[in-house]
Amino acid sequence: MTALEPNKYCVFFCIFVVGLQARMTSIQAWNFHRARSASNANTRELYDETTTRTNVITSMNSPIKSQIPSSSRRQAFFLIPPSLASLVFAWPAPPALARNMPVSNGADTSKVGTVSALLPIINLRADLELLRQILQEKNKKNVDGPLNVITKTKTAISFTKSEGNDASSKNFATIPTLEAELKRLFDAYSDQVSYKQKFLDQNAFLVYYTNGYDGPGRGSLEKDPVNERQTLQFGARNEAWVSWDDFLAEWEYYSSSSRRTSSNDDVDDSFVDMIKYLSSTIQAVDRYLKLCPPQDLEAVQQGTSR
Repeated sequence: MTALEPNKYCVFFCIFVVGLQARMTSIQAWNFHRARSASNANTRELYDETTTRTNVITSMNSPIKSQIPSSSRRQAFFLIPPSLASLVFAWPAPPALARNMPVSNGADTSKVGTVSALLPIINLRADLELLRQILQEKNKKNVDGPLNVITKTKTAISFTKSEGNDASSKNFATIPTLEAELKRLFDAYSDQVSYKQKFLDQNAFLVYYTNGYDGPGRGSLEKDPVNERQTLQFGARNEAWVSWDDFLAEWEYYSSSSRRTSSNDDVDDSFVDMIKYLSSTIQAVDRYLKLCPPQDLEAVQQGTSR
């Protein structure tokens, strides 16, 4: 939307109001409480209306506009043709942008619901828990201790899982910092949107006012365990990203140069908020994992796959 569009809509709205007032004035011109004939009444009404318009125009040309009665000023709008109001309805309205269904972020959905697709989420949960533990331990030893834990890039953060001389990749944990990358881990395992769920979303108005009626003797369209689980998975995934994004923002402040000029209380508050957002991320991942079948969680713990 450009900067001129708000003014454009205001102009058309004013034209619509003027046309509406003119239409109401023309309707009120007929007095239903007084009998009139087709010859005398119409002639007199036309004369009164013409006289009123003439007086209004004369008064508007007067330099002292404050003396014009308010009723005459309102009647002056009648001079604008009411047909201009139709321009408001003819003008295309801007599209409404809303999203209830998840969009594709490039996740590999060929292994949806399998243990191999669940494994990255389990690893993510373990890395988040380990990161919280390391940050808390470093902060107890030294206020600046957590600054040496995380290495941040444009796409991810990484940290050392354990202290030592082991420089292998297994000793490093990497967590995405981009929204699409993080959500892709969840979408690779989550239930996909079914055709039934798309129908419910596209006909939400009808489904709501019919309570999901699907015919006599049949259950509600909305009572579907698969659709309900997909909705809960979608919500837990979004909550995990929101909390993780808050953690990253707080970490940016905590590790910035402005932090060193802040008071100790501000630094402590920043660290507390950072741990709070990290804990909220872990809780969101836990809510997601509770929706998984128990046998899948057991298979991951036992190190087996389908």
